[in-house]
Amino acid sequence: FQMKFAIDNVKAGLFWFLLPTSLVICNDCMAYFSGKAFGKKLINYPFMKLSPNKTWEGFIGAYIFTCIFAFVYPLILVKYQYLVCSLGDLNEDPSGDS
Repeated sequence: FQMKFAIDNVKAGLFWFLLPTSLVICNDCMAYFSGKAFGKKLINYPFMKLSPNKTWEGFIGAYIFTCIFAFVYPLILVKYQYLVCSLGDLNEDPSGDS
């Protein structure tokens, strides 16, 4: 019963699964594309000695695009009711069986 409830609750509040995963995907993609497009052209100081291919431009680009995406994407997600309404009562059976 407990695992079924957890799965049903995730399905009912899918917003809280989609938003964080989408932000991580956006951040990774934008860091890569910003780094490829502007990398080592504007700032010549190395970003990290541990990973020499990382650039400040990729870091800054990922930050900017992820912040923009974090404000716009939830406005799209909240238009769909099945994404935002999680179960309110933890004592109720999500399957509807009594």
